[in-house]
Amino acid sequence: MRTETQHLATRLEDLIERTKLLARQPPEFFQRLDFIKQSRYLAPYNAFLVAQQRPDATLVFSEAEWQKRGRFALPQAMPMVVLKPFGPVEFVYDLRDTDGQPLEAYDPNLPIGAVCDRMFPYEGVLGPELAFLFRRLVFNCPKKQIKVFIVPDEPTRAGRVRCYRVPENDERSYRERFELFLNANHHIEQQLPTLVHELAHIFCGHLSESEKKKSRDQRELEAEAVAYLYCYRNGFRPCSETYLIDYFEHGISPPVSLFETILKAQREIDQLLTADEKDDNFRPEALHFFIGGFMGTSCELVFENGKLLHRSFGHQYTLEKETVVTVKKDGWAKFLKACHAAAVWDWKKHYEEPGVCDGSHWHLHVKLPYAEAESSGDNAYPRRFERLQAAAKRLANGLEFS
Repeated sequence: MRTETQHLATRLEDLIERTKLLARQPPEFFQRLDFIKQSRYLAPYNAFLVAQQRPDATLVFSEAEWQKRGRFALPQAMPMVVLKPFGPVEFVYDLRDTDGQPLEAYDPNLPIGAVCDRMFPYEGVLGPELAFLFRRLVFNCPKKQIKVFIVPDEPTRAGRVRCYRVPENDERSYRERFELFLNANHHIEQQLPTLVHELAHIFCGHLSESEKKKSRDQRELEAEAVAYLYCYRNGFRPCSETYLIDYFEHGISPPVSLFETILKAQREIDQLLTADEKDDNFRPEALHFFIGGFMGTSCELVFENGKLLHRSFGHQYTLEKETVVTVKKDGWAKFLKACHAAAVWDWKKHYEEPGVCDGSHWHLHVKLPYAEAESSGDNAYPRRFERLQAAAKRLANGLEFS
């Protein structure tokens, strides 16, 4: 009888062999999919635009970005056009259309995807961050009228989604609601791609009557392509190749026009992940942020009983003043965004500068419905600490926090 380890090894070897098929000049659709997947430094739609204009593109940057890396665009180089944030368009150039200093971390013997991983290391869902991403997506789903249920099911059933209509007040119009089911018997490595896959069905419009006219294969291909791109671009490898390569093996070449739907759904899921940052009604379950020292002044922010309190202390932690802070309309949302930008969920338990007596001490505890962070330090700080410190001061409407 074959052991489970042998079975898994055989499956892995099969997956590797099937993945190699994509190196044999795959259809245009899969070329675009692969380029968008590996070009994490580009927005998905910009990566698609680059691949459309130059299918053999490798690394692309604007002329200014190449100059930062010690390279310049050749006079005869033809730029490609991408969309620019807060502007119309921007011109970018491929690596092969530049000259100058050797590019750090670039190795011409490596696949371009491996080069991208070297140049832009993942800050995504590796290790424990996988569970964080999953819980945050689930938490934000109700903001799009999506209820997520994680319930036991048969091993072969990963997930499903259904749509139902709720009548409005006038009873002549309806609003769509969705119920999304995930298998509680599956590990989170299976639940996350399944969650994204089922969300893709919603955001691709597959549950509407008009979209149901598409073949089931096309609907599943679009949803799996979204899961493939989303997971890979966030640092997690799903098992999507097994499904997607079936199309390639059977000589099916999906039209590139499908990317209009795929990239729209990708954008919707990206926005869903950060929906709590735009929710003016969002509040943490707990917050305690202290900074100061025994021999000097100190201050803290404490959220308790629905109130935000700012306390200032004098010598030997003597309480001098307590203020109830009236948080601005978008105050909590901006502070939450700063917590995510500072990646407080990844901070170590304690930071310390050895050999320093007294000095400054700080402590942070933030609890959200889907994440919790507790960290402290003595004369030593994590990256982006100043960013969070500034955000705390803004939350306190400018009251001192240093």
